[in-house]
Amino acid sequence: MRKLALSLGLMLFSCILFAQTTIIGKITDSKTGNPLSGVSVKSRSSKTGTQTNNEGVFKIQANVGDELEISSIGYKIQRIKI
Repeated sequence: MRKLALSLGLMLFSCILFAQTTIIGKITDSKTGNPLSGVSVKSRSSKTGTQTNNEGVFKIQANVGDELEISSIGYKIQRIKI
């Protein structure tokens, strides 16, 4: 019985781990199309965050249905649902 409960627990835990996905995106200026570096990208539900690199690219772990908050000085904060 203990082995069954442990096996079931490990299977459920692995499903939870695989529920998160690596989101890769690129942030650009809507007027010029130029990539923006140093932009903050946060997952509102998990409170994890990252910044864009020199090419405006970011990677973040998030779940489907999460909302990403994108912010930078001089720009309006935007929220995007995954």
